[in-house]
Amino acid sequence: MTRRVTLREVADHAGVSVTTVSNVIREWPHISQETRQKVEVSIEALGYVPHPIAQGLRTGQTYVIGFIVPDIANPHFAAMVGTIEDVARTNGYNILIFNTNDDEAVESECIQQAVKRWVDGLLIVQASQATKTTETLKSINVPVVAIDRIPPDFEGVYARSDNHQAAHLVMEHLFNQGHTRIAHLAGPQGAIPARDRLHSYQEFIVTHQLAYERITYTENTWGTDDGYRMMFDIFEDDIQPTAIFASNDTMAIGALHAMYERGLRVPDDMSLVGIDDIAICQHLTPPLTSVRQPLMRMAHASINKLLQLMDNNNDVTPESEIFAAEFIVRESTAPPKQS
Repeated sequence: MTRRVTLREVADHAGVSVTTVSNVIREWPHISQETRQKVEVSIEALGYVPHPIAQGLRTGQTYVIGFIVPDIANPHFAAMVGTIEDVARTNGYNILIFNTNDDEAVESECIQQAVKRWVDGLLIVQASQATKTTETLKSINVPVVAIDRIPPDFEGVYARSDNHQAAHLVMEHLFNQGHTRIAHLAGPQGAIPARDRLHSYQEFIVTHQLAYERITYTENTWGTDDGYRMMFDIFEDDIQPTAIFASNDTMAIGALHAMYERGLRVPDDMSLVGIDDIAICQHLTPPLTSVRQPLMRMAHASINKLLQLMDNNNDVTPESEIFAAEFIVRESTAPPKQS
């Protein structure tokens, strides 16, 4: 392992004090050009690299941004990470990822760990069942931007998609195809997006005076196992739906598996729609109709808003944004069979 060159060694090589070397690195203006050049030559000759933590302690800036996500394995959040890392890198920042496993206690610990690591700013996607996220965030002195799942009492800057509109697009599409028995696989109600999608489903039922309403819930997660299990719960009903609206694509994939095991053909026997439009949707059999969330736009907006908040010379607080979703029609939906 290569030993790190110290400030003292650079100072001795250049024939100056450690303070002078530190001032050159910090680009302090009151140093002669001759002295600055001697120090820079020594830095180059010895291969000195400033220690990021020590440099952060001196300057009050580490050029590190913390990003707290519920599930890094979820394609929805993984896509955000890639975009945010690209923008951060372009602006001279590194991203430190914290995975909460969708657990409130772990989330709180991650927030504190981010602060201890001297992050300059924090991006956060709230855990599904978190109730004290805002309280924890208020206790830290770090700029924060919330993404996607926004705590109900959060008063800061955020970027999210319009989940109510996304669910309405699903219901409108299925209804226009002739479906009146639409069941909803609801996500955990501690997650604001899942709650918004459920409320939109219920509002559509009432507005269009549909006689059929069937909701099945998952408690903490909304993955493939949940969608699979919830479908078998629906299979127990005497009256079966003609279409399934899953709260997200991963649940829809689990539902599709359950339908296959039950011997149902999609969309001939039952239509299926999800939300998120993760990459695998177009490769399923049949390709999944879904609602595309503007993940890249949300990710770009969130990191840029955080960069604005971290700019000490910028007195303007960026505005929060809500992004519209886009409906993507594929082969998993069709008009119901006549009965």
